[in-house]
This record gives sequence, C-alpha cells and structure tokens, in this order.
Amino acid sequence: MKTKLTLLMIAAATLSACANGKAPHESQALNSLEVPVETVIEGKVYSYCNHSASKSSTLQIALHSYVESGKVRNDLMFGMLTKIPDDFKTANRTIRFFRWKTDANGNAEVDPNPIGFRLINPSNGTEIVSSRAVIRWSDVAAAAAEMRTSDPKDFFRRAFFILNLNDVLAQYQGLMTVSYLDGAESDSATSLLPLFNIDPNGYANPSAGVTRPAILQSFHPYKADLGQSLSLALNKERVQTLCAPWNEGL
Repeated sequence: MKTKLTLLMIAAATLSACANGKAPHESQALNSLEVPVETVIEGKVYSYCNHSASKSSTLQIALHSYVESGKVRNDLMFGMLTKIPDDFKTANRTIRFFRWKTDANGNAEVDPNPIGFRLINPSNGTEIVSSRAVIRWSDVAAAAAEMRTSDPKDFFRRAFFILNLNDVLAQYQGLMTVSYLDGAESDSATSLLPLFNIDPNGYANPSAGVTRPAILQSFHPYKADLGQSLSLALNKERVQTLCAPWNEGL
C-alpha cells in the first residue's frame, strides 16, 4: 500500500525519544505505513483502517492500525483529521479524543479522560506537538506556516496523530473524536478501532452463539449490508476504501 507518510519506525523512534526526554528524531520521508502481515484469517478479512464522520459531516477522522514487524499494537493508533469545522482557525475551537468500550449490559462506556497524543509531520518524521490531550489551531499555527499553509483543513491532511490508547489488552473497541466550541461539545465522530472484521455479518457474530452488542454493530462502516452475502474480493476492496485517505497525496 503506497502512501506519502513516514515509515512507521520513524514515528516509533520519535515516541521513544520523547518518552526519554530527548529531542524528536528527524529523518527523510519514506513512502509507506506498515500493514499487518495477516489481514485474511480463516476466510475473514480484517480491516486495519477506518474512516468515520459526524452526523453533520463537519468532522471526519481516518484511523490506521499501528503496526510493528507485521503485528498490530493495541496501545497505539494512527489518526488523521480529514475534515474539521470551517471555523476551526478563527473560533475558539478544540478537539479531543476519547476511547470507549461496552459494559456488561452492552451499553457504551466512555472513558472520561481524553486520550493523549502526539502530532507528526509525515514529510520528515518530526514531532509537531508533544504529548497532550487537546489540539487547537494556536498549537500548530507555527508548524503550519513552516509547511507553507495557513489552512487548517490542508494542514491536518498533511499531518497525523499518534493516539496513545494505553490499552495493551485491547479492552476498548471504539474512539470518539469530539469538537468543542467555547468549551462546549459541538460535534463528534464515533469510530470502531481497527482491527475489525470488515464483513458486518462476521463482525456481528464472531463465533457460534456469540453476538456483539448492538451499539458496536451500529458503528460498523458497512452495517447496511448486514444479512447480505459478501464475497472475499468485495471485502478486500472495502478495506482499501477505508484506507483510501492514507493513500491520497498529503
């Protein structure tokens, strides 16, 4: 899969350096994000990408699994804002990310603590902002100017987040991306976290006698096809559709 993103190991080196209090590591840009070695298991196609929008479509986020040596890391996730509110630059807007899971009754349980993240410039592997839990235009305006853009939409399509899910055991199944105006929530996009079965039938019923909670099924990107027979080829194609934002020129 060809992308114009810095190779995963560059991001990993940046994370490691920052964790040790060192300056971010710089390197030349490479042309691919690592993908899982196995995406088809026993005839089931698993998506390492997702792309979700808010109900108003003013907020959209693309997700990509964080992979090392062919294996997915559950504690980290790549994110890219593919659409943000028009007034993100001029209004008092912020964006935060939250992880969520289902409780014993099948209801969504959102961790009230926002997820920490770093923002990376994929053209050279450098860190734009260090570990924090909220993003606003003033945090990135200087970096945007260095990238020769003053348009937030253009900037966020040319940068990516490394989200610290802090979830090695993969207990959380979803992500909420929330936009705030003057401190009040104004919009949100809810996503399933990759990896997940791209076939909504297989996702809804992962094994004999097991059915996932309705709230999880409702956020599957192809939930409209529940009950339909879907081919292996179509499911593979749909993974690439969800990964499309990462293939586009940034």
